[in-house]
Amino acid sequence: MGLAPKILVFTSQLFTIAFGIIMPIFGMLFITDIAFAFASKMMPQMNIFMVSIPLKIYVGIVFMSLFMTTIATYMSGLIQSLLDSMKNIFM
Repeated sequence: MGLAPKILVFTSQLFTIAFGIIMPIFGMLFITDIAFAFASKMMPQMNIFMVSIPLKIYVGIVFMSLFMTTIATYMSGLIQSLLDSMKNIFM
């Protein structure tokens, strides 16, 4: 197998890992955006933008801290497989 297919497999593994880590947090932020959309329709006089930015930061930090142990467990196995993939690329 040539160098280009090995690098392609390695890159696809990196993107899969990145999506696996960020999707739960992204999903919760998307649900938060939907809730703000409903709130802005129900209360048009309230400036939702001024409320949503700090609350989205808070929600993101809370969910990142909640998923931190799961992500650490997930990453411990993946780092070893990525190192093996890098070894296969260069050997």
